[in-house]
Amino acid sequence: MKKLSIVLTTLFALSLTGLHAELDTKADTVLMFANKRDMVKTKKDVPGRGYNNSVEVSASVLPKSIYNVSASMVFGYNFNKYIFLGGGLGIAYLHEEHHYSYNGTTDIEHNIGIPVFVRAKFNFTKKRVSPYFGIDIGGAMFWEAKNNNDDDYYEPDGYFLFRPHIGLDINVSEKIKPYIMVGGSTYGGAFFFGAGCKF
Repeated sequence: MKKLSIVLTTLFALSLTGLHAELDTKADTVLMFANKRDMVKTKKDVPGRGYNNSVEVSASVLPKSIYNVSASMVFGYNFNKYIFLGGGLGIAYLHEEHHYSYNGTTDIEHNIGIPVFVRAKFNFTKKRVSPYFGIDIGGAMFWEAKNNNDDDYYEPDGYFLFRPHIGLDINVSEKIKPYIMVGGSTYGGAFFFGAGCKF
């Protein structure tokens, strides 16, 4: 009887040990999933964070001599509802007229180019209609078709691109977010304006 009691006690202790180990394993698993859930929740808790793409058209003008029109794709990341950092790539047409008073001639340039730029944007509020300040820095490579007294020729030329601007984000819905902008430009005219839509 004493031996049987020892055997039963040993088996009971072993079963308790196994149960305790199983419970520890399940507790660790639950804790691991809870930590992952909290991490995901923490990432989602930052309003406005995420990747952001948009399509836009713009133009710049220097009256009586230069104008530029372009279409661009802008890709980037919103760190929150206030700060955006990204870059853009587009195609542009640049028209330039140079008048020479000493001989009465006009040099006309029709240029097709590719602007590439980095954009930083800072929103002032997180309301549905939000004003912002933005800046584009980059360059543009153009292939110039020139006409000088019926003499046509082509040559590549590069431009430094610097466009500080202000604008308005208009959050119509989660999928439709148009915006407008106006500012200055170092290429294609002194005055820059445009519009686009995020998706």
